[in-house]
Amino acid sequence: MQIRRQLLLQPPSQWDELKEIAQQLNMSTATIQRRLKQEGVSYQQLKNDIRCDIAIERLSKSNDSIQNISDDLHFHDPSAFHRAFKKWTGVSPGSYRKSSPNKKKRLGHLE
Repeated sequence: MQIRRQLLLQPPSQWDELKEIAQQLNMSTATIQRRLKQEGVSYQQLKNDIRCDIAIERLSKSNDSIQNISDDLHFHDPSAFHRAFKKWTGVSPGSYRKSSPNKKKRLGHLE
């Protein structure tokens, strides 16, 4: 999906609004919303899915603090990140990190 690729090019703190994404892809906002709906996802859900993927990757493979991960994913505070992560995965970030099968392979950065 072009929109996902577009979002992955930048950190979450620099993600554009849907209107700007539409302009970059030379599409109307309505066309993008229609395509997302056909895929069963909203723009916000897509952004949250990417945030979740990044959080899981970093919790599994890095020693980055939860505060740093929260900041990098553009959450206003760590408690908002904790709530979102628990909603996405059913467990807190700290619990996920402790139970991660990759915890012995932490690299300190995203690959």
